[in-house]
Amino acid sequence: MKRIGIHIVLLSVLIGLISCSGSSSTITTSNIARLTAFSLVKQDSFPGLAEATFKIEELLDTGLVYVIDSIRYGTPIDKVTVNMTFEKTPGAVVMKFPDTTFMLSGYDTLNFNKRPVYMTVTSSDLTVKKTYEIRVFVHQMDPDLYVWQTLNDAMYQAEDEEQQVVLLNGMFCLFSNNGFDNRLFVSPDAATWEELTVSGLPSGCRVKGIISDGERLYYAEETALYTSDDATTWTITSYGDKDYTIQTMLMHFNDEVWLVLEDTTEHLCLGRIEADTIVKTDVMLDDAFPVSGFATVDFQNLSNRKRAMVVGGFARNGECVNSRWNIEYSPTLEHPYRWINYSIEQPEFSTLTGVSVIWYKDRLLMFGGVDKNMVFRGNEVLVSIDEGFTWTPADTAKCQLPAAYTPRQKQSVVVKDNSIYVIGGQNLKETFVDAYKGRLNSIDWEGY
Repeated sequence: MKRIGIHIVLLSVLIGLISCSGSSSTITTSNIARLTAFSLVKQDSFPGLAEATFKIEELLDTGLVYVIDSIRYGTPIDKVTVNMTFEKTPGAVVMKFPDTTFMLSGYDTLNFNKRPVYMTVTSSDLTVKKTYEIRVFVHQMDPDLYVWQTLNDAMYQAEDEEQQVVLLNGMFCLFSNNGFDNRLFVSPDAATWEELTVSGLPSGCRVKGIISDGERLYYAEETALYTSDDATTWTITSYGDKDYTIQTMLMHFNDEVWLVLEDTTEHLCLGRIEADTIVKTDVMLDDAFPVSGFATVDFQNLSNRKRAMVVGGFARNGECVNSRWNIEYSPTLEHPYRWINYSIEQPEFSTLTGVSVIWYKDRLLMFGGVDKNMVFRGNEVLVSIDEGFTWTPADTAKCQLPAAYTPRQKQSVVVKDNSIYVIGGQNLKETFVDAYKGRLNSIDWEGY
């Protein structure tokens, strides 16, 4: 095959004899006019050009050249050069745009903003012509833009209450408790909600402690464990005869549900639930480890290691902390769970509670929260690209919650089908009953 760039050699005379220094020779010509490869020439300022992959489809008398996936958002295509490969060296290549037609000269830049674009290839013996339509498209949506919408601004009539939203078999389950009564609302899409009767939970249930493994719900306090397969009916198992008491539910991580226990020496330790049974582990926790008001997130990092974080909250002595405990599961180690408190070396937050943290598009996002003086962080979404070690504000031009969203804490933030759902929460005056949905444009795009 013959490769030529934009420097197309135009053969004006290809048939017959060419005389040179008193001798003559015969030029071999071809009746083939076929394009075999097409690409855009790299420009350092716009990597999207070189990234673009084109496909050539041969039709009967024509052909089609098109970019397989649209070129990266923001890439200009008004002054580009191309690389082309032909089966045989052509005699001429003519470009036709809506406002002009010209033969490639070797110094051309092409404007693919003008469509349609046709390229006619003439064989070197000038007997065969083939025309290709060239389609070059650029993504029209900013891949880094988060698109938000309000799903519901009044899901139900709320009192001064605590809320928790979990996913159970793909359904949103919103639990609320005002200190005396439990309520349950379910929804397939977080937009329309139905109230159901819930039974079996203690009347003063701290619903923020309800945890889902996707197929079952768990809640524990003091000496009792509660479980449910349908969110409405809960079964209780007593642990009053054990050598520990239950301090708080912690998180779902590495396919297990974890708790914080207090042993007979008043030390905190880690527990987990196996087959609906609480198992005390030998993992001892720091005295300053949070037992309320914290956020948790579990994820699998870019190295495919299972990680989790416990962010902020209140220690047993009532002190609001700024800790960010990072947990890694390493099955090859003697003690497979490694704990590191990132706040020791990187104290970005003085104190922090009531936040929500999720793993989304290979990064962590933090929503809401207050400090120990109940000063709200605001609407700003924080981003961590190093697994919670450092945090920076998201670009407000790219990621900004809807105007109707007001600063809050204790909101529920969950991810379902690559979309982010922010639901409920509290400020100093009210309990919110709104729901928002956000999505990163590029979340499903390959190559972003």
